[in-house]
Amino acid sequence: MLDCEMILRFFAFYHGSNTYSAPMSKFLNNEANTYQNPSLETIGTLRQVFNKSVKMSLTVFGDQAFKRLEAGNQKDPNAKFEQKSNMSLFDVVMVGFTRYEPRDIVPKSDAIRSKLYELMTTNEEFKDTIILSTSSKNKVQKRFLIWFNALNEIIGTPEKDLRCFSNAFRQQLYDADSTCCICKQKIMSLEDSVVHHYIAYSRGGSTDADNGRLAHRYCNYALGNREQ
Repeated sequence: MLDCEMILRFFAFYHGSNTYSAPMSKFLNNEANTYQNPSLETIGTLRQVFNKSVKMSLTVFGDQAFKRLEAGNQKDPNAKFEQKSNMSLFDVVMVGFTRYEPRDIVPKSDAIRSKLYELMTTNEEFKDTIILSTSSKNKVQKRFLIWFNALNEIIGTPEKDLRCFSNAFRQQLYDADSTCCICKQKIMSLEDSVVHHYIAYSRGGSTDADNGRLAHRYCNYALGNREQ
């Protein structure tokens, strides 16, 4: 069921790449529990998001999508790719493309492809995040940060707001008042918290400070299910 796991990973990081906390199994289980009974509307929306990222990944990387380049570069006839997909590359490439529209990505396909190959072969920091201990919190956050910054340099700031608030803003809210805005109970640890959209993102709520409230992760997920 590797294909199912990859799809689950995509949606887990799509909904919370900046809130990841090890172990990976718990992170994926939380996503599965949150969306175990989605509405038809939610299924349709998520299907579109997934299919768009798959299409863009094929457009930019072709048959080598999600495969680690071990040596050479994209123009080197002796370039050597791993035979199997690299989950860490799958995560960052697929989620990274959700931040942009095809019209932003397609014209910059060559530059995007070259940049990822450069990171895989010459950037030791990035290489380290996709080879060993790839599920640690530090490695996950670092590779997303590196790739998101690379896309931003090539394409520019995404036209739409990001779905998730920054970790810095979550820390700010937690330090000011660690009370859950939903159940009104104290949140015992920062890792058990998320920033909740006061006006739901799906209803046009923006990802800015005025629309952010601190909540338990579980309370936020449960409320999302009830609203759906």
